[in-house]
Amino acid sequence: MRTPEAKEVIAQLNLPENFAPLYTISVGYPNEWPDAKPRDKAKVQVIK
Repeated sequence: MRTPEAKEVIAQLNLPENFAPLYTISVGYPNEWPDAKPRDKAKVQVIK
């Protein structure tokens, strides 16, 4: 696993050069939230 992408991951994670990452996953929340989709008023019922 000596691809440029693997070397970048190794550098970002501060791993020793002899380590070879097999998998990576992203965990966390996005920095931006999408705008809310418009609601279908036919599907919403307000009960008072």
